[in-house]
Amino acid sequence: MKLELETAPVLEPISLAEAKLHLKLGSGSFADNIDETQSLLPDVYVPATYNGIGVDVLGYSAVVIVNSGENLAGGTVDITIQDSDDNITFVDWASSAFKQITVDGMLTSAGLGIATTDTAVATTAFTFYVAGTEYSRGAVPGGTAPGNDIIPINKYGAVAIDIGIDGTIDVIEAPGNAAGYNTAALATAGLPAVAASHVRIGSLTAMRTAGAFTFGTTALDDADSTVAYTDTTLTANYDSIQEQAYTGPKQYIRTEAIVATANCEFTTTIIRREATEIEDDLLTADIKAAREHVEDITRRALLTQTWNYYLDKWPNGRKIKIPLGNLQTTGLVLSYDYVDATGAKATTTMTITTEYLIETNDDKCGFIVLPYGETWPSFTKWPVHPIKIQFACGWTTQALVPSRIKQAILLICGDLYRNRESQIVGTSDYRQNRTVMQLLSSARLWDTFDINER
Repeated sequence: MKLELETAPVLEPISLAEAKLHLKLGSGSFADNIDETQSLLPDVYVPATYNGIGVDVLGYSAVVIVNSGENLAGGTVDITIQDSDDNITFVDWASSAFKQITVDGMLTSAGLGIATTDTAVATTAFTFYVAGTEYSRGAVPGGTAPGNDIIPINKYGAVAIDIGIDGTIDVIEAPGNAAGYNTAALATAGLPAVAASHVRIGSLTAMRTAGAFTFGTTALDDADSTVAYTDTTLTANYDSIQEQAYTGPKQYIRTEAIVATANCEFTTTIIRREATEIEDDLLTADIKAAREHVEDITRRALLTQTWNYYLDKWPNGRKIKIPLGNLQTTGLVLSYDYVDATGAKATTTMTITTEYLIETNDDKCGFIVLPYGETWPSFTKWPVHPIKIQFACGWTTQALVPSRIKQAILLICGDLYRNRESQIVGTSDYRQNRTVMQLLSSARLWDTFDINER
């Protein structure tokens, strides 16, 4: 049998930045420490969805900057950070929280609540934009009467609190208030759209269990009533800058922008921070050497890599053990070379599920298994390594590699970096790193005997 590497891993279990942190290596100037990539280039974007350039942020501190220019009337931009393991398949990062870029919206919250008059809604001082113009409104502690609709017992009603460019606070009542709504969410959903030249400050829902609730008459703190205030989500106007740090676990990030209604001008930039050293190439080589040494000790592949495994004959049992651990089902190919009728070499690729099955076996050795009732093919073997198994193995992301393995790599990497010349066993300058072996003892892939392999 023979085992040879087909494709080396593209990732290392630890990054250059992590190695530098371990070695306490600093850097020169601030400019040396950062670089930036425009994910979405500066442009005027028409209404559509745009996906930016992906940037490798593994081992970096990353910040995403959104710089917005002019929006045409009604134009909005929603920007999201997306992340990926492979720079191909991206999904929205759950913690992405850029404000919508718009020419209309609330820039500061109005803090809706009960007023000094218990039947009215109070507002604090706030700022808002309409068609790109900034307006401000002072606090109204005495409050605004929330209309006069009567809501039936045990039903919900809703009113919207809007403001126009003239500074007047308007109350907009849900059209179904007279009959009531079954839930507060339905009541809120029933509110009319915002009128032209206005912005929605927020909304109010109310329900009473001891009788009807009358807006403007029933106290908003009535003991038998359930009253909820919702401030409009704050939005950022055009000609503004937003930034957000990426703290997710993926290797690549990009920005996605959804432009709606009218043309909008903006750009997004991803800034990475990492200390730069003259000896980066050396340290990168040390990381690779340390990873390879750990793979030798543990007898396993750490991160995704492809191997060719050659056999001289089929096993007597119904299983073929695949070495190196963390066998991946994707990309496994089982084939055999035989001598055809003319004496030439020919190859047959076997079919998964019908001619063989894959048993991944978690992070242990995987197996190729014969399906029930099947036998290994009978053929005239080609003289040299007639059976070939190409397989991918290893953990699929850096985050999945156990911490004890990463720490062992850091220790070996540090030793290689600090002791660049030969170490002499037996002198006072040499110390065997027992910690490395202790960390890796439970990670070693033991070659257990299996009766099916005989």
